[in-house]
Amino acid sequence: MAAEQPQSVHALAAGLPGGVHLGTSTWSFPGWGDLVWADAYSDSSLSRAGLAAYAAHPLFRTVSVDRAFYRPMTEAEYARLAAQAPDTFRFVVKAPSLVTDAVIRAEDGRGREENPAFLDPELALSSVVRPALLGLQSKLGVIVFQLSPLPARWLRDRDALFVRLGVMLAQAVAAVRAQG
Repeated sequence: MAAEQPQSVHALAAGLPGGVHLGTSTWSFPGWGDLVWADAYSDSSLSRAGLAAYAAHPLFRTVSVDRAFYRPMTEAEYARLAAQAPDTFRFVVKAPSLVTDAVIRAEDGRGREENPAFLDPELALSSVVRPALLGLQSKLGVIVFQLSPLPARWLRDRDALFVRLGVMLAQAVAAVRAQG
């Protein structure tokens, strides 16, 4: 359940322009007890149930779905998130590292080998663009393609990097426009 907010917070929120979406990188920060939610949540229940309380806060109009960076999410998972937020709320979705990292990394973060799926247009569409568009619909704010540090090979051949990036982004934009 959302925590009660003082009138000053409601007034501040009312003064924000409609196009301004203030938010954070997660809705499940445990330290927000009494600030965002009134109920005590465990870490796992915050992950599952904290979004509705977060989205009810008058100042928070957006949140980042960072977990999509680590594992692609399905349309149904995005739809479950969308159902917990008001129509004016927007989600920032991180594209999965499977698409945005030029190397496949070991558990310690070190690059093991080249990632053949790096900036693959069809994988970007199937793993993030389509599921986020269909699941979040009008609540999709932006999709962030956060590129991890690039290996020397890509830094030496920037033309190839920008061509590959351009092809992927062009297909993503076409998919968004087709969705309407």
